Amino acid sequence: MKNLRGEGFTVVDAETHERVGELGSGKHPHAVAVHPGGRWAFVPFMTSGTVEVVDLRALAVTDTTDAVGEAPVGAAVTRGGRYLFVTSYGPLPGRVAPGITVFETDAGHGSLSLVDHLPVGKAAGVVVDAANTVWVALKDENAIVRLDGTPPFAERDRFPVAADPQDVAYSQAYGLLGVNGVDAGRVTFVDTLDGELLADVPAPNPRGGTAVPAHDRWFVSDTDGDGLTVVDLDAVRRGSGGASAVERITQGQPPRSPTPRRTAATSSWTRTTTTASPSSTQRRSPFALASGPARRRTTRSSPRTAARVTCRTWTPTR
Repeated sequence: MKNLRGEGFTVVDAETHERVGELGSGKHPHAVAVHPGGRWAFVPFMTSGTVEVVDLRALAVTDTTDAVGEAPVGAAVTRGGRYLFVTSYGPLPGRVAPGITVFETDAGHGSLSLVDHLPVGKAAGVVVDAANTVWVALKDENAIVRLDGTPPFAERDRFPVAADPQDVAYSQAYGLLGVNGVDAGRVTFVDTLDGELLADVPAPNPRGGTAVPAHDRWFVSDTDGDGLTVVDLDAVRRGSGGASAVERITQGQPPRSPTPRRTAATSSWTRTTTTASPSSTQRRSPFALASGPARRRTTRSSPRTAARVTCRTWTPTR
């Protein structure tokens, strides 16, 4: 957990929810990238201008480097874990332009070796997709750039997105990228398999993002309004970017019951089971697998086996 206004970060046991301890000495941690092997984590510190390597087994910082651009904000590791990409708002070392710093990782010791600096512009969120392609949001250009995940890390193309793109969310199940344009209050969706812009939808102060394939929806949080924007991905596939494609859910504290011990809430579970038939072996975008306004859920299966998916929906009863 990031200590945004302090130093380092807090480690919490995910099972017991207990605080384990504090790690790191940098200021303003802004992201974390975990090596595919699961042992190493890489944390850029925006104010300190450093990246710390964390041994997740020993819960200790094992290495620190400052060979990054000023104000590093994003980090992502390639699929095999060989390369780490760190984005920065400020200039790269020895350069005027900001951009991306590329390191080679040592899976045995977790150490980092500088490979290259890529002056692509003021770089924010970064993700690596299933094809080992790197996607980086460029704040000043209102664009997202696509790079090869292997040397020489060539730029493939750029796509225009909603104003002030910051963090980027990726769904491997859909091959879908959500780019959060904070100033515009919109999320731009990109099909990473076909390399196409799909649509952008209204979402106030969008932060983060996650897909829920069972319901064909995308959820985006709103840190200012304490709410969620729910995006209909079927509408996105049809290129619809209007208000009809989204639903707003306001979060907040429920009113306290005057007699909480005597007030009970009951609930029921409904089960929906879907069996997906084997799909064609032809490579297609997952957006072609579920189309039409009546389709509410998308079921993915491998080319050789059928997938049985059970969804549990909690329905409160009063």
